[in-house]
Amino acid sequence: MSAERRRRVIAKVGVETPLLLPSFSSRGFPGVAAIIDALRVDVSSACLFSAFDVAHGFAPSDFLGIADVVCVDSGGYETTASAVAVDCYLPDAAQADWTRERYRSFLRSSVASVITNVIAVSYDTYASVDEQVEQAREDFAGIPGAATDFLLKPETRGDVLRSVGALAPSLRSFDVIGITERELGTSALERCRSLIALRRALQEAGLDTPIHVFGAITPAAVTTYFLSGADIFDGLNWLRVALDEPWGASSSEFAVTGGLTELDDEGVLLVLWRRNLRALQRVQRALRRFSSDGDRLALSEALPFAALALAVADEARRQMGSACCLSRLSAPGLSRSATTRAEWFPAVSRPRASHEEVA
Repeated sequence: MSAERRRRVIAKVGVETPLLLPSFSSRGFPGVAAIIDALRVDVSSACLFSAFDVAHGFAPSDFLGIADVVCVDSGGYETTASAVAVDCYLPDAAQADWTRERYRSFLRSSVASVITNVIAVSYDTYASVDEQVEQAREDFAGIPGAATDFLLKPETRGDVLRSVGALAPSLRSFDVIGITERELGTSALERCRSLIALRRALQEAGLDTPIHVFGAITPAAVTTYFLSGADIFDGLNWLRVALDEPWGASSSEFAVTGGLTELDDEGVLLVLWRRNLRALQRVQRALRRFSSDGDRLALSEALPFAALALAVADEARRQMGSACCLSRLSAPGLSRSATTRAEWFPAVSRPRASHEEVA
């Protein structure tokens, strides 16, 4: 089985990958607490919250009981001005005080007693990789029962993998290795190449650690990164656009295509979010099946963009000189004349929202 597409396990939380984590954040969503409350029944398997949001009352204090598995982010996204510099949706960072020590205190007070369902992320550290590792170990020192997600940062901008090969053995103490989507590279192919290189570096160190791509939650990107070696994904775009519509339709577009023109904007968003959560579950199930059987045809039938994702991952692997490809770039339907996303999302009539979705 290809290392890039195998199923991995986060033993401390008893969960298999691939794993999709719909995220919640006050950055861009000042009413995030109301969103979480409205979706409590819908978010049941896994999700991501920010420690900053919980500590400041933007997310509910009982956040650990909302899903079977909860990933606790450090709060860097909410408080760092350049968290995702190219994200056009990103408003100004919060001005409230938030430090590494406050994050560690939060973990000790809110997470330390939890045994089974928490993945904790290390605090953002821009330093040498070995210093990042030492700081992360101190972050996690007070929460021995939580799975640990080491957020790898570039020593120099645009060069996140330079020292990983030599230091991969020192990552053995972490349950997950995380990296932000944008710090993997400046193009989709470069990000895939970075993931392939990171997976190889871990393999060479004898590690089969899951890789977490922060900021990636849309289905086509998730599938492409999964085929390049990543395992865990999170992001906020599921709160912004309709994931099962061509081109990621806005809520206004979704109101028209979904037959929701008489529903107020808040009601439209609620329907959109619920459908998106179901769409993410479908993607996760399809990727897990592919992890088990490697059936490319079944994957493409389940996910209309999968053939394109296979081709992109193959191209990244070819550029790195690998003979291990998941599909053939010359396969039927993958010519340059047939690679627009519109051709993989044929026009279909969307059913009107059900009573349960609107309620």
